[in-house]
Amino acid sequence: MGRYAEAAEKAAELTNKQLASEISSISNLRDRDIDRLMSLKEDRKKFLELMSRVESETSDAEKEAYVKDNAATLAPVIVKALKFFI
Repeated sequence: MGRYAEAAEKAAELTNKQLASEISSISNLRDRDIDRLMSLKEDRKKFLELMSRVESETSDAEKEAYVKDNAATLAPVIVKALKFFI
């Protein structure tokens, strides 16, 4: 392990907790639900972006266009979210 490995690990954990809190603030999900749902930092960022778009003041057509335009990137997050709710 490198000299900064422990510091990097702690920083990653803190970032994950902050992202979970941010997601839970705009959804009905609790932090622990988000931990189970999205374990990877990148997934949390994508999920947060998706949730922000869904909650935005744009029309449903614009929201759907965003999902279509970003389907390849969002697909893993959408599948994980759907698995959680099923």
